[in-house]
Amino acid sequence: MHAVARSLASEEASAAPPVLAPAPPAAAQGPDLTPGSTAGPAGVDAAATCTSGADAPARPGASPAEQAGSSGTGDAAASTSSSTLRDGSSSAAGGGAAGSTGPADNQGASDGTSTTSSSSSSAGNGTGRIGDNGGRGGDGGGGDSSSSSSSGAPTGPASGAARAGARGPPPAPAAPFLMHSGASMLPHPDKAHRGGEDAFFISDPPLAVGVADGVGGWAEIGVDAGAYARLLMSHAKEEAEALLSGGGPLSPQAVLERAYYRTNVQGSSTVCILSLNGATLCASNLGDSGFILVRDGLPAFQSPQQQHNFNFPYQIGSADGGASDHPASAMRFELGVQPGDVVVCGTDGLWDNVFAEEAATIVARCKAQGDGPEAAANTLCRYARMRATDPKYQSPFSYSALQAGYMYVGGKLDDITVLVSYVTMAGAKL
Repeated sequence: MHAVARSLASEEASAAPPVLAPAPPAAAQGPDLTPGSTAGPAGVDAAATCTSGADAPARPGASPAEQAGSSGTGDAAASTSSSTLRDGSSSAAGGGAAGSTGPADNQGASDGTSTTSSSSSSAGNGTGRIGDNGGRGGDGGGGDSSSSSSSGAPTGPASGAARAGARGPPPAPAAPFLMHSGASMLPHPDKAHRGGEDAFFISDPPLAVGVADGVGGWAEIGVDAGAYARLLMSHAKEEAEALLSGGGPLSPQAVLERAYYRTNVQGSSTVCILSLNGATLCASNLGDSGFILVRDGLPAFQSPQQQHNFNFPYQIGSADGGASDHPASAMRFELGVQPGDVVVCGTDGLWDNVFAEEAATIVARCKAQGDGPEAAANTLCRYARMRATDPKYQSPFSYSALQAGYMYVGGKLDDITVLVSYVTMAGAKL
């Protein structure tokens, strides 16, 4: 195993601040991005539905979340981190996660890093069912990394189908599934000097990943809006690794809740956490970050956004914010995966500017031409920035604005974090 560090060139980006003006009611045109909508080949377990979980408490009017969408000019920097899996063994390199607890540890600086590690997970009989709880659907620095190896990554809980057939002869052992992951970040140009307000993590071994988007409105009262997201992801990484070392199932919801109760700085954040348990992809998503499952170059499943109102997403945060939701409001999913699938997870800086079909096409093309997941994440991240700075682009954000009764055209300049994971069998080449 080895770590590869590389510097990504900074870029100049500017756009006029979004102006939302009331518009007469009109039916939005373009791709259907309604909550729970899916697109893709038949038989991809995309028809599963999510039942309602605990409702969040009523929230008072204005919130720091309503301040999202500011724009400006300046240098933007990107950094990447990857976890590349080989063999059937489980090994990982440290230092690849951007979830650290201070400005010095933030990966938004002009020098980016890329790390590689490996892990495996024994495949179960995943059925692609969605979990039994869900929320309301509204809308690291550079340097060398050391690596270590071990054998026998823990397996996830058996699916409903597997439990139903438990009375018969035991099935033959399935070949281990592997998850190769890489991430890329581009801060908003005006926030690049402090590393932006997004964060991500890849666990060690890399069987869990996550992204978080700090709510920018906290900056208006002198609070670093990215501090909460970074500390939340740092704690999520630690909790995921603790669950893995204990040999128990890797539950994204458990990781989210444990990290939430440990994060005690001011701020709030949206969050999306995923884990690979055998042949089942598990996810907990709260707010307008999210993920898609790509199969055969098409988006087979897209997680719906959670918003109280337009541009006002669900968020977890410190008690003094007075407007935070509870982790129990997160939407939870279980999806069956197979070799060749690609998972794309990102903050709203990605999904406000790139349609699921576009994201699927880009990562599938990158994979087909031999790019690793970190390279695919970087390509998609830069594509999102290009769209964000196009004032004439009919973006997903502009369609959402129109549906909410506002006239808005163009992309939405924001922090962008993209995390790409390739699913393969043990020993298979990317």
